[in-house]
Amino acid sequence: MDGFESEKDHQMIVQMIQDTIVKFEFKTIKGRQLLKIRQNNLLSKTFGSSSFFTKDEIHQLFGNP
Repeated sequence: MDGFESEKDHQMIVQMIQDTIVKFEFKTIKGRQLLKIRQNNLLSKTFGSSSFFTKDEIHQLFGNP
């Protein structure tokens, strides 16, 4: 959730188990800080991407930290 506090666009990359990488991309679009989540499986060469989420939507999905 700390990623929403920065005013600059940035990303955080997390190495998960067994060749999976998750990228959290924070962007400011029209004055709103948003998050897009991308997942890459290096072994199977597959990937997925979410739509952009606001901080409130992340709270609704995952609850309070």
